[in-house]
Amino acid sequence: MTSTYLSYFYYHIDDDKYKVPSSYEREEYVVYIVWEINNVNNCRPEILAIKNIEEILQLPFKLNKEFIVTNKSKLGHNVYNENNYISLNNSDIIRNVLGDYVKLFNSYNKSSNVIEYGPKYSMETSWSSNLKSIYSRMGIKVIRAEKYTRCYYPVKINTHNKINIKLLKNYDPITQQTELFTDSLFKYLFPLNQSSNSSNLSNSSNSSNSSNSSNSSNSSNNNKLDGYQTIPTNTEESIKEFNNQYKLALDNDDIKWIKDLSDKLDRNLTKVELFDLAQSNSEHSRHWVFNSKLILENDSNNDEIELENTLFSLVKLPLKYKKNMEEKRGITDNSLVAFSDNSSAIKGFNGINPTLTAETHNFPTGIAPFQGATTGVGGRIRDNLAIGTGGDITASLAGYCVEDIGINSVNIENKCLQFLNDNYSKPLHSGRHILTEASNGSSDYGNKVGEAIIGGFVRTFTGEVYGDNEEYKRIYSFRKPIMFTAGIGTVLDGKEFKKELINDNHDTNYLVVCQVGGPAYPIGMGGGSSSSVGQDDGDYQNAVQRGDPEMATRVVNFLRNFKDSDIILSIHDQGAGGCGNVVKEILEPVGGDIDIGNIPLGNKDMSFLEIWCSEYQEQMTFIINNKDWDFVERIGKKENVPVYKVGVVNNTGIAKVSNSNLDSEMSPINLPLKDILSNVPQKTLRIKERNFPISSSFKCESYNESKSSDLYNKLINILSTPTVGSKKFLTNKVDRSVSGLIVQQQCVGPLQLPLSNYSITAHTHSPTERYGTVSSIGEGSTAGFIPNKKGHSNLAYKVVMEMITNIMGANITGLSDIKCSANWMWSPKNDKYEAYSMYSAMKTLSDLCYQLGIAIDGGKDSVSMYSSVSKNKNDKTNDNTNDKLTIFSPPTLVLTGYVMTNDFNIRVTPDLKHTDSTLIFIPLIKKWGSLGGSSYSHLINMVGKMNDYSEQLDINKIKSVFNIIQTLIKENCISSLHDISDGGLITTLSEMSFGGDIGIKLTDSNLYNSDLSELSENQLWFCESPGIVIEVANNMLDYFNIRWKTECVSIPNYIIGHTSKNKEISLLSKSRNLFKVSIKVLKEYWEYPSDYMEQFQTNMDTLNQDMEHQYKHTKEIYNITDKCKKYLNTISENVKPENVEHNVMILRDVGGNGHREMIAVFQQAGFKTDDITMSELLNMGDDLSLEKYRGIVFVGGFSNGDVPSAAVGWASSILGNSILKKKFNQFKEREDTFSLGVCNGCQLLSYLGWIDTDFSLRRNISGRFESRWNLIKIPDTEINRKSVFLEPIIGCSWGIWSAHGEGRFVFEDEKYGNTSHHNHISAQYIDKKGSGTMSYPENPNGSQYGSAAVSSSDGRHLAIMPHPERCFIEWQMPYNPIKNSKNNLNNLNNGYTPWFVMFSNVYNWCNQ
Repeated sequence: MTSTYLSYFYYHIDDDKYKVPSSYEREEYVVYIVWEINNVNNCRPEILAIKNIEEILQLPFKLNKEFIVTNKSKLGHNVYNENNYISLNNSDIIRNVLGDYVKLFNSYNKSSNVIEYGPKYSMETSWSSNLKSIYSRMGIKVIRAEKYTRCYYPVKINTHNKINIKLLKNYDPITQQTELFTDSLFKYLFPLNQSSNSSNLSNSSNSSNSSNSSNSSNSSNNNKLDGYQTIPTNTEESIKEFNNQYKLALDNDDIKWIKDLSDKLDRNLTKVELFDLAQSNSEHSRHWVFNSKLILENDSNNDEIELENTLFSLVKLPLKYKKNMEEKRGITDNSLVAFSDNSSAIKGFNGINPTLTAETHNFPTGIAPFQGATTGVGGRIRDNLAIGTGGDITASLAGYCVEDIGINSVNIENKCLQFLNDNYSKPLHSGRHILTEASNGSSDYGNKVGEAIIGGFVRTFTGEVYGDNEEYKRIYSFRKPIMFTAGIGTVLDGKEFKKELINDNHDTNYLVVCQVGGPAYPIGMGGGSSSSVGQDDGDYQNAVQRGDPEMATRVVNFLRNFKDSDIILSIHDQGAGGCGNVVKEILEPVGGDIDIGNIPLGNKDMSFLEIWCSEYQEQMTFIINNKDWDFVERIGKKENVPVYKVGVVNNTGIAKVSNSNLDSEMSPINLPLKDILSNVPQKTLRIKERNFPISSSFKCESYNESKSSDLYNKLINILSTPTVGSKKFLTNKVDRSVSGLIVQQQCVGPLQLPLSNYSITAHTHSPTERYGTVSSIGEGSTAGFIPNKKGHSNLAYKVVMEMITNIMGANITGLSDIKCSANWMWSPKNDKYEAYSMYSAMKTLSDLCYQLGIAIDGGKDSVSMYSSVSKNKNDKTNDNTNDKLTIFSPPTLVLTGYVMTNDFNIRVTPDLKHTDSTLIFIPLIKKWGSLGGSSYSHLINMVGKMNDYSEQLDINKIKSVFNIIQTLIKENCISSLHDISDGGLITTLSEMSFGGDIGIKLTDSNLYNSDLSELSENQLWFCESPGIVIEVANNMLDYFNIRWKTECVSIPNYIIGHTSKNKEISLLSKSRNLFKVSIKVLKEYWEYPSDYMEQFQTNMDTLNQDMEHQYKHTKEIYNITDKCKKYLNTISENVKPENVEHNVMILRDVGGNGHREMIAVFQQAGFKTDDITMSELLNMGDDLSLEKYRGIVFVGGFSNGDVPSAAVGWASSILGNSILKKKFNQFKEREDTFSLGVCNGCQLLSYLGWIDTDFSLRRNISGRFESRWNLIKIPDTEINRKSVFLEPIIGCSWGIWSAHGEGRFVFEDEKYGNTSHHNHISAQYIDKKGSGTMSYPENPNGSQYGSAAVSSSDGRHLAIMPHPERCFIEWQMPYNPIKNSKNNLNNLNNGYTPWFVMFSNVYNWCNQ
C-alpha cells in the first residue's frame, strides 16, 4: 500500500536582520515536502518510521550552520498539527488534523502582519526538482518540495484586504502565489470539496493564482484539449478578432497571408496552428523588416523609388564581395558559417574554430529584468551550442542600455526625464532597477552555467532631439531597454555544418527527433509576438520566460559528451515560438510526425496549445539515427537530464503533430513546412530622409567657455556618468575565470580596473600553444542623432572604428580576417524617418566594411524599439501634453568583432606601464573636433543640434595605422594603447592613468603648428571621433619615430603628454594650467556611478571598505621562493614511471562547471583523469569501487543549483546514502589516497568531515557573489610541511582567482576558546604588507584569519575556496607585476605558475 504524506518545517538564516522583532527585513522560510512510501516496514533499513524520515528530510537544511531549522514558525501563526506531517490518503484524516480547510486562511493569518508566498501549485520549480533529486539519492521518493517565504507585511491582513504584491520582496506574479501551498494542494486533491471562499489573499493582478489547480477533472481534461478548436480563418475579420484577443501582433499583410494559406489548404486552421504561425512568423522570429522591399519617399517631386537592396542584402554584401575577390586570387576566406545557422564561425587552428553569437532580449528585460536577462543569456548560450552538429561555449559579453538614471557627481537635472515622470505613466521598472536586476540575471545565469562574462558596455540616455523641427522632433529614451549578450565559443572541424537528413526507412535505421532539457511550463506564451511590438502600459509578464541555469548546465554537459562523435546530425535551440518553432525549423524541408505526449510537464494540466507554444527554456531539439538512441539515453542518465524522443523524420514536407496522452486521435497541427517557412510573401518598408538645412548648423564654439575651471567641471561630470564611468559594479559579481580559458577579461593593471578594450579566450589549456579568439565591441546610439551628409551615417562610422581601435591592441592574424556580428536596435516599422536612418546606417556600414576588408557574418535585429505611455490619470493640468506619447529608444548599433590570434601573449592593455614615457595621440579622422552626439553634447543638452556633417575617414591611412601598430606591439615598442570613444580624448588619457596608477602631464603645446591648433579646448579634449592614444617608453621613442616615418609618413601623430612619478593628472593648454588634480580624486569621480549602483546590490560596510581601500598588486608582495623556482625549472625533467598509471576521479554533481580546467591541470601534471558524475556513482550501487583511484577531486560550480545552499545537496547525497558514505570513508582511510575540494568542492569537504577541524563556509560578508583576483600566501606550518600539495610552495605569495558566493571560513570551535584550527589554515588572503587579513576586498569573503584553505592533519586532503586550477599558467593571470622581472615565469619552464607546482607535487607523491 502506498502512503502519501505532507511534511513541513521552518528555517531562517541566522543573521542580524532576523534578530530585530517585527522588522520588515525579517524573513523565514517554510519547506513543504510531499513524499510517499509503499510500506514503512519495507523502507530501507535506516528509515524505520515517519519521524526518522522527517529527520532525513531536514538533513540538507541542518547541515548548513547558517540555517536555524525549527518545527514551529518563529514569526508565529502556526496552523498545523503537533506532528508536523499530514497523511494525504484520506480527506477525513485531513479534516481531523486541520479542521475544515476552507477556513484555513482565517486560522492562519487572522489580524496578522505575516504573509506567506511562494510557487504556484501548478508550477513546480527547479528548486523542487533539485531537492527531489537529492532526496531520491537518500532513498526517499518525494513528489514535490517547495520553499515558501514568510515575512512581515506593512499592514495587518484580514478578510477584506487585498495584498499589494509590489511590497513583497522578489515576488513573481507569473510563477508565484500568495495562496497557501496547503490550500492549493488540498483543492487539487479534492476538487469537489472546494469553496469559493477558500482564500482572501488573491488580488486583481493575480486573480488566476489557482485557476489551473482548482479545475474539476472534466474541465481539466477540456483544458488540455485547448488548441484543437477550429478558427474560421476563411475570413480576415475572424483572424483580426483572434489577433486582438490574443495580442498576436499580426498586421494586415500577416492576416491576408494566413487567410490565403487557409484557402490553399482548403480548411480552417486550428487555434494552435494560428497561434503557432503568429509566433514562428513574427517579426522577432522571421525578421521581415530586414527582408522587406524598400520604398524611398522623395519630398522634392513627391516621387518614390524602389531600392535595389533589402536591408539584409546590404548586410551580406561585404562578405559576398570579399569571398568573390579572394576566390579570384586563389585565397580562401576564413569565414566558415555565416547567416545560415544559430552561430557564425571562422577558421581557426588545429581543428578548433571560433564561433560567435550576439543577441538581445529587450522586451522581456523591460517587463521582468532579472528573468528577461537570464533567459536572454540562456537562449544565446543555446545558439552557441546549436551550430552545425554541436558547438561549445567559452565566454560572453554583456551590454545594457537604460533610460537616464539621473546620477552624476553634481546632480545635473535631466529636464526631459523630469517631464516624462511628471506627466506620463512611469515604466514598469526604473532604469536603475533594470540595470541592477538585468545585470544580476545575466551574472547569475553565466556564473551557474560556467560561462565567464569578459566584456561589455553600459549606456544611458533620455532627451528630446531635433526640438527645433516639429516634424522631426522626437523624445528618445531607453525606456524600452537593451539587454545585449554575445557568446564566444568553438566548434570542431567536421561539426560546423548540419548533416543532410536522409531517412532510409529501415526498421531500425531511421531518423528520430529528440529533445533534451527541463520540463515544459505554461510560461512565455506569446513571447515572439510581444517582442515584435513596442512596449506599453499593458501586463505582458506572462510573455516572459523563466530561466533555470542549473538545468542549462546539465544540457551543456550532456552535449559535451558528443563533442568527438557524429551521432547528432542536426541540432537547434528552443527559443521564441517555443517547441513549435524549433521543431518546424529543424524538420524543414523534410517534415516529420511529432508526438508531444513524451514531453515532461512541470504543470500536469498543460493544454496542447501551451505545450506547443510556451517558450519554456533550457530545451534543445536534435536529430539522430535511431540505432544511436541507447547511447544517447545513457548519457542522459549520466548527466541526470531528461532526454526523450518526440517524433520521426518522414520525408513528407509536412509537420504533423499529435499528443498520445490525450484520447483524441486528431492532429491539430498539420502544416506544409515550405508554405509556412519559405514561401512567406515579402513586405514593404517605407523610408524617408530628414533634410536639415545648412543654415541651422549649430556652432559648437559658441559654447566654449574660457574659464580654466570649466573644462575640469565638464570632465568630472562626464566621468561620473554611467556610460563613461567605472563598470566595477558589473565586473566583480560575474565569474571572469571559469573554464580556465580566459586570457583577457575586463580588468587590467595593478588595481584591476575594468578598462580593457578587448577580450581573449584560449582554445586549449596549453602553456605553449597560444591560439585563441580575440573579440571587441563597437557600439553607439547618440552619434546617430548627428545630421548626416546625404546617404551616410555617423553612427556607423563611430561603431566600426570603435570596434577596430578596440581590437588594435591585440595581436591578430590580420585586419581583413575580422568578422562581425551586427545587432540593430531601431524603430523603423512605425516611423519612416527612423527607417531611413537605419537604412543609411546599414548602407554606410556595408560600404565601410567592404573598404576595410572586414565583413559581417551574423547578427540580430530588434526593430520594435519604442514604448507608448499614457498621460497620468491624476494630472489635472491644462497643458498641451498628449494623452498618448511614443518614446523611441535611441537608434543603436552594436558591432561585435572576432578574429583569431596565433599568439595571445603579444598584446598591450590601456593601463600605463612606465613613469618615464611619452603619450602619443593618433587621430584617425581627417578633421578632428566634432562634438555632435558626444557625451559633451549630452551634458549641455545639445545632442542632435551640433550639425557637423558626416565624418570623413581615409581608409588607406586607417589600414596603414592598424598594420604599423600591430608590428610595433610585436616589437615591444608600444607599452599601452587605449581607444578614444565616449568622453573623448581627455577621458581616454584619464583612464590610462587610472589603470596604471601613474601620473600624467598633458599639454597641447605640440599642436600649435598643426591642423588642430584652431580647435577650442572643448573640441580638442572632448571630441569622440576615431583615434587612439599609445604609450611609448622614452628609450623607444626614437625607434618609434623612425618606424612611423617609414610606414606612415603622411599620417600625423601628436605628443600629447608624458607620464610622471607624481600621482597627479595635470593639463596645460595654450600656456594656461587648466587643472592639476590627484589621480585618486579624479578616479573617485569616475568610480562614482559604480559606487552608487553598488549600494543596491551589496553590503554597505563592504562598499565603504572597497571605496576606501586601493587594492593594488605590486611586485613587492608577489614572492616565489627559491625552492619553488627550482621546482618550476625541473618540472619538464620529471619522468613518468613506466607501466604506472595514477588515476584521479574528477567528480562533479549536477550543476558542477569547473571540471574542464581541473581535468586539464591534472592531466598536465601526469595523471589519468576520469570525468565522473554523481549520477554514475549512484547508479553503480553495490558495484561501486574506488580502488583504482589515488585521488578524488571535487570541482567547483553550483551543485544542485545550490539547493538548499552551496554543496549541501551534494553532501546529503553522500552522507544520506549508506553505500556511498561507506565507499568514500574507505577511500579516505587508505593512506595512499588524496582529495582536493575547490570552491563548491571545498564547501562539500566542510560537510564530509575529511578535514579534521570544525569549520563551515558561510555567505560572503558582501552578501553577493565575488569575482576577484586576490593575493594569498602559503604559510610555513607543520601541516603544510606534510602537505602532498603545498609543501614546495611554502612561503610563496601569489595571485589567485576567487569566484564564489559562500566562501567565508568560520571555525566553529573558536567560540569555545579552541584555537587548534589555526594549525589547519593552509593559505591566507593577505594585505599589501603580506599579512593575513580580514579586510575587504583583499579578503573577498570575510574569512576568519584571512583563511583561504584548510588541510587535514596528515596533509592528504585540501579544501581551498579560490581557484588554483584557473591560474596554473601565466597567461591565465589577469595581472602579473613581476612579468618583466628576472622572475618572469616564461623563464621558469614555459610559464607555469606556482599553482601548478601543487598538482605536480601530488603526482610525485604518488610516485613514491
